[in-house]
Amino acid sequence: GDEVPTRGFAAPLAQLPEGAVSDLGEIALDELAEFVRGVVVDDGGNPIPSTHVQLERERLAGEMGFVDVPFVNTRTGEDGTFQLFGAFEPGRYRLRVQKRDHFRAYGEVRGQGSECRVEMKRKCRVVGTVLAPEWMLRERVRVDLLPVAVSVPPEEKSGSRSDQLHDHEDKTYAYFDNVWPGTYSLSFRLQGFPDPFLVIDRFVLEPGQVDLHPRLRDLDLGAYIFRFEIHPVDQNGQPVGVDRPQLTKITRADGSEQFLGLVMKGQYGEVFNTSPKLEVLPMMAGYVADNQVLAPGRSELVFRQVPPVDVVLPG
Repeated sequence: GDEVPTRGFAAPLAQLPEGAVSDLGEIALDELAEFVRGVVVDDGGNPIPSTHVQLERERLAGEMGFVDVPFVNTRTGEDGTFQLFGAFEPGRYRLRVQKRDHFRAYGEVRGQGSECRVEMKRKCRVVGTVLAPEWMLRERVRVDLLPVAVSVPPEEKSGSRSDQLHDHEDKTYAYFDNVWPGTYSLSFRLQGFPDPFLVIDRFVLEPGQVDLHPRLRDLDLGAYIFRFEIHPVDQNGQPVGVDRPQLTKITRADGSEQFLGLVMKGQYGEVFNTSPKLEVLPMMAGYVADNQVLAPGRSELVFRQVPPVDVVLPG
């Protein structure tokens, strides 16, 4: 019938003389036997129409791998079904199935007349909205997506991914595309701070979930990490040149405390902390080393001069 596909005709031709007509004779095209038929469905069992189905054969090309069988491909019908026709030499064959918004899938072909059911996973997106303070530069924030419990085929990968924040239409987003369904953790890191300052642990992505995730809505980053801009001054409020690191104590994400050296950059230094207060011990020759607790934002670190000492000797 007219709906049964047939293999094309190919034959070598000698050099064609200029301006001449060459008679190829009578060409007969016969119907081909069905090689494989099947259906393509999504992870919910629903048929997927207009899916590209390509036949591949395993060959040795440096190393064993599958390559396309030329011209042997089709698209699924409205009911997700397909057929491929042809007579092929013995070997190992498989189907490569591709469709927009779905992950590529493969189906094993067991020989002439096989039937195959291929299931495709729908792609997901991680979409979250964040509220970031003005001082938080987008390029200094890294967002890490970590798989916790994700099942992927052996030929595919689903490792950790890292990106920055994205601004779009007056909103700021954490966004990852082409994500496998499963359980993930999302963490936020800031350049200059040793740990992630916010972790959204074990949130679940269902197949085909592409909208704003309910656990990732309007995350207020400024509530989890604080910036301290520290200006060294003397007891009269005049700027002081600091020539050595100052000792600060920060609170890490797990609640433990750690001492860091604060290096001044010109007239001020910058420190980040998960606690809304920062302990600093000013240390410089000729000044009193007294512990000071500073608030977020612009703060003055006061260096108090050691008062002169009068030495009175007897006689």
